[in-house]
Amino acid sequence: MLRSRKLFLAFLLTLLTLVGCVPGTTVPRGWSGGAIADGTLFIGSTDGKIVAVNASDGRRIWDAPLETTAAPSGGFGCAAPPVSVAIYGSPAVSANLVYIGGYNGKFYAFAQGKLRWVYPRDRTFVDSTGKVAPVVGGAVVAQEKVFFGATNGIVYALDATTGDKVWEFPSDGGNVGKIWSTPVVDGDTLYIGSFDKKLYALDVAT
Repeated sequence: MLRSRKLFLAFLLTLLTLVGCVPGTTVPRGWSGGAIADGTLFIGSTDGKIVAVNASDGRRIWDAPLETTAAPSGGFGCAAPPVSVAIYGSPAVSANLVYIGGYNGKFYAFAQGKLRWVYPRDRTFVDSTGKVAPVVGGAVVAQEKVFFGATNGIVYALDATTGDKVWEFPSDGGNVGKIWSTPVVDGDTLYIGSFDKKLYALDVAT
């Protein structure tokens, strides 16, 4: 009887250990669109990479991961594998730079498969609750700036070369006005829609 109890307890401990090693959260995979420049197609992959493909023959030219983040520990000392950054928005291309936003709340610029810069430099976007504000929509480049919206309801304008912030515009809805859309620029005006059921027209310069 005692032997049976010991075997049962050992079985339970093994089962708990195995369960503890399985990540408990679903990893977002993304659904990126593409952009074409000079015969090269740029697209975000489901494993968190920006991929450059020859548009004529489909040959992969280069790929680069946005970055990887540590997955939550499985418990019992289990080391969880790194989690790739999900990419939902379409990239933008200009002057040999490829721009893409990540679901981790960061925005990236790549050149020939190498990371040129990332914004913000020191932390991820956060909303008023202190949570990370992912970038879901795509980006657009105009007048030496790159523009995109985040789920904290803010439209960002960055210097396209350096990644420094030029300006930001908060939608009226705040966090309720999450922005998943991709902006479009016509002349000196940027247009973008928001979850607050409004369409905004912003001055590109200011």
